Amino acid sequence: MEYLQALETREDEAQLLRDALDHIMRVARRGMQPTRRLDWIELRAKVALRGEKWEPGMRDEPRDTREKLWSDLRMYRARAEAAEKDALTLALRLYGELDNTFAPETLEVMNRYRPLILQMLNGDA
Repeated sequence: MEYLQALETREDEAQLLRDALDHIMRVARRGMQPTRRLDWIELRAKVALRGEKWEPGMRDEPRDTREKLWSDLRMYRARAEAAEKDALTLALRLYGELDNTFAPETLEVMNRYRPLILQMLNGDA
């Protein structure tokens, strides 16, 4: 009796897992925007539902794009910080010049940087 009850429990558990895999497969298929990740999830669930063993290389696993995004963000942040440092260096270099010697766009930049330069020269920055 215990054996039959355990067998029924296993069958119930297996059915729950099959239902879950089927649901995962259908949700992945209905994705609003197809992606390699959703295609992979759908295929992985489909293979499991067919009772087949998943073999590495059946389909390349989706890459973790977050690391690439963070890497790009770090690179762009470093570039922006370097550009800001360069701009500040140039603004400091030009600080002693007379305003009437600047081209209009240079004067515009100097007017934006002048408060920051004053803070730096006063030791506030």
